[in-house]
Amino acid sequence: MELFDSLILVVDDLKQNLQVIGNLLENQGYDTTFAVSGKQALEQIKISPPDLILLDLMMPEMSGLEVCKILKSDERWQNIPVIFLTANRDPQSLVEAFNTGAADYITKPFQPEEVLARINSQLTQIALRRQLQQQNQELQAEIAQRHQTEQALVQAKQAAETANQAKSTFLANMSHELRSPLNAILGFTQLLRRGTNLTSVQQENVNIVYRSGRHLLDLINDILDLSKIEAGRVQLHWETIDLLELLSEIRNMLSLRASDKGLILHFEIDRDVPRCFVSDRLRLRQILINLIGNAIKFTEKGSINLAVNWVKNQNKSSQASNCLGFVVEDTGVGIAPHELSLLFQPFSQTTSGFRAAEGTGLGLAISRRYIYLLGGEIQVASELGQGTTFQFELPIQEARNQAPEPQNAFCDAGIAIRGLAPTQPQYRILVVDDRVLNRQLLKQILSPLGFQVKTAPNGAEAIAQWQSFRPHLIWMDLKMPGIDGYEVTRQIRQQEAQYLALEEKPNPTKIIALTASVLADQEPLARAAGCDDFMSKPFVDTEILAKIKQHLQVEYLYDRVDRHNSPSPEGLSLTSDSFSEALATLSPDWLQHFQQAILSLDTEIILALINDLPPEQAELAANLREQIENFNYDPLLQAIAQISPLVKIDG
Repeated sequence: MELFDSLILVVDDLKQNLQVIGNLLENQGYDTTFAVSGKQALEQIKISPPDLILLDLMMPEMSGLEVCKILKSDERWQNIPVIFLTANRDPQSLVEAFNTGAADYITKPFQPEEVLARINSQLTQIALRRQLQQQNQELQAEIAQRHQTEQALVQAKQAAETANQAKSTFLANMSHELRSPLNAILGFTQLLRRGTNLTSVQQENVNIVYRSGRHLLDLINDILDLSKIEAGRVQLHWETIDLLELLSEIRNMLSLRASDKGLILHFEIDRDVPRCFVSDRLRLRQILINLIGNAIKFTEKGSINLAVNWVKNQNKSSQASNCLGFVVEDTGVGIAPHELSLLFQPFSQTTSGFRAAEGTGLGLAISRRYIYLLGGEIQVASELGQGTTFQFELPIQEARNQAPEPQNAFCDAGIAIRGLAPTQPQYRILVVDDRVLNRQLLKQILSPLGFQVKTAPNGAEAIAQWQSFRPHLIWMDLKMPGIDGYEVTRQIRQQEAQYLALEEKPNPTKIIALTASVLADQEPLARAAGCDDFMSKPFVDTEILAKIKQHLQVEYLYDRVDRHNSPSPEGLSLTSDSFSEALATLSPDWLQHFQQAILSLDTEIILALINDLPPEQAELAANLREQIENFNYDPLLQAIAQISPLVKIDG
């Protein structure tokens, strides 16, 4: 407040004193009001409370002390400062004045400078108190606002957590509801594809159903993968990867799509690239499939090239890792410059993407995030009508003298399981699932191979079947009405502990959880309940058989599938003299083309070259096919280099 805007009440029974003080204050710019008695002063204060009171100590009828006591007893006016005017210098009177609540006093006759100084001092204190009070109110208001904001944040966090939980529950339910029927579709289609009594048209129709089901599964997985990435639930699985095997698998998967459009699919690998390294095989495979699949989708003529190069760290003092570089280049429709920013945004598509009317628009977003998780960054360059190039580098650890486990060993190498080996016991397997199609599928996969299979549609019957059937292994569905798979497993383990305590050689039942849900916490919960392993639906039949082999040490009988109707390669081995002699009869030109096709992982050209061999080389051709199917690239390249001086290969 401004000091000179203050209202001052002067109370004195002598009018000449009022006039002198009034003139003094008005000359200084103060607003003043006057009272000649205590009663009059109290009435005026009720009507217009002043900012400060100059009060005569000694007045008839009602003294200044009495007026001050009344003011200080009323909370409406008790904070108005009172300065007593007195001609009495008696210390006792002054003490009494202060005891009643006086702020100060001025003795008569007074000096104008003293009066103004004391008034200014009190008004300044009033102004400071009011300023402090205002600041305190503002601070309290800010505290209240912050408290409200914090409460709102807490509520928003709780709402977000509730929404996230609802989202997770929704995704779990949707993944289960979508993936369960897909498990039946893909599973029974796999059984049909094995059939030998289908016509070529029927076989093609079954293949179309299978490919369509896989495509639908890929779309579902894209949405679920993005949800897991956004929730921070992605866990990387580091393992040794055979690069040639991985790229061959990808090429075999995508070559049909490329050839259907008349496109050339070319893979080129630098000689310096290590064959084996450590990374996340599943994520790298998905990244490359997304990028190459996109290139095929948006290319109508020309080629798609994948180049893999080795980027060594030249600074020996640096801790930076060596990197594996990947470049995917196409001759497709290209992307407009202003649309490049949309490429990696979830659910966003460029103009060419909308025209293609295919996919979810998530593939590149997922690939970018996986590349980031693996320690790299992706870059893109494109020109409309000319094509697009994606490239990224991943820091890797070279894995020397380590051979990774073969992927899908039962099928990719041309191997099929015919049944159980003669020396094997009759294994008892219990399939627990509330869906009849899932039970039928597993039974049709396992029973023809010699397994004794029983099924249970719910938890209660599963426990009863375990008690009577005593299976060696249980395939346990986790999500069932009534007693779910977790509780069934716990009850079996509790009962099993009593039986095993009485046995000399305890042989507990192997329980493998089988679920269509994709929640990250499913596996640890299943293992905590007592499951030995965990698998997701939809599954491939070879995965089921591999798990059984792993947990029961089952021995199978195998048939090698001859995809090319060629005689079995008996009598020829990769290291035998007869193989070298047969290989040496081939022309250097053929060997050079064969070597280049192997280095490029161009399966079509490899098989075409093998098929071009004359009939008298049928045994050699069959052997070469077998080596290619088993990914024996390095020994083949070494054998070729030793035979022909025109063909060079780095050791």
